[in-house]
Amino acid sequence: MTEHELDRLLRYVRGTASPADHQWVDAWLAEHPDHATFLQELERYGQDIALDQAAFEAPTQAWERLAREIDAQAPFTAPTPPPSPSRKRPRRVLAVLASGLFLLVVGTIAYRFWLADTTAPEHWIVKQTERGERSALQLPDGSRVYLNAESTLAYESHFGESERTVRLQGEAYFDVKPDPDRPFRVMTSRVQVQVLGTSFDVRAYPQAEEVTVAVTTGKVDVRDSLQQPLDQLLPGQRLAYMPATGQVRRDSVRADEVTAWQEGKLRLINTPLPELVQQLERWYDVDITLVQETPQPCRFTTTLDHLTLTQALDLLSLTTPLTYEQHGRTLTLRVGPCL
Repeated sequence: MTEHELDRLLRYVRGTASPADHQWVDAWLAEHPDHATFLQELERYGQDIALDQAAFEAPTQAWERLAREIDAQAPFTAPTPPPSPSRKRPRRVLAVLASGLFLLVVGTIAYRFWLADTTAPEHWIVKQTERGERSALQLPDGSRVYLNAESTLAYESHFGESERTVRLQGEAYFDVKPDPDRPFRVMTSRVQVQVLGTSFDVRAYPQAEEVTVAVTTGKVDVRDSLQQPLDQLLPGQRLAYMPATGQVRRDSVRADEVTAWQEGKLRLINTPLPELVQQLERWYDVDITLVQETPQPCRFTTTLDHLTLTQALDLLSLTTPLTYEQHGRTLTLRVGPCL
């Protein structure tokens, strides 16, 4: 891990991250199922410590040694803060510097030991689907999970012995076996869902601006990555959460709309154009280049019921002026002004 990467994580937890930082953090979270756990701990500390990043600059040598020790998992020695250029430096500033360095050191130690523990091959069981692929599996507790395209589900090898926690990137529908003594938790990089026994869908792709949770049976508690409550959902309700803005929206949804993708139907509900492109790429395993003549918010509501890519695009062109050129698994999509 480089100084630049550490800076990005710290900017993210302090709420000063740029769009590029957010994109990098999403990709970093996707690299390992437990990166989300580390980020949650870092966010927890970051909320408690007010650090003026401009006032604190660790020496280059210390950063380099710190990065080497993270990557090599070598015995860790805290870098020494630079000597104060003036004996009259305010104590408050020194306290801020020390607290910031302490946060960095504590987070690094936790990360190093956590990484050593979770990289053991027997520790995690990981199920993945590729683009254009869907699959179903049964967890050790009897709960059923249906994975949508380009999704990853991970759980510990001792899942169900003391707790029931899974980590998700992408989309999955859960049919949870009731157990009042062991709540079932779904952890993603941006939301957490907890139930006792219910059926629900979670869509949390790292590239998407929006995370959605939809319930078909039972009751679901949804929280953000800092464990702050977002909403409690009942059957027929769906929550849409935008982590970048904190906006939360709840609307109604039919059970058949929630489960449509399991039956080979790509259901679009007020779907913005960029998200439509991402869904088409995952569903049909293609790479799409979007060319929009007049950038404007286009949204789509329809069902692509067992359609080929060509049939799907022809259907969408009935309501939106679009043309396309396909060469193998690469497609250029040109969209005119939306109706």
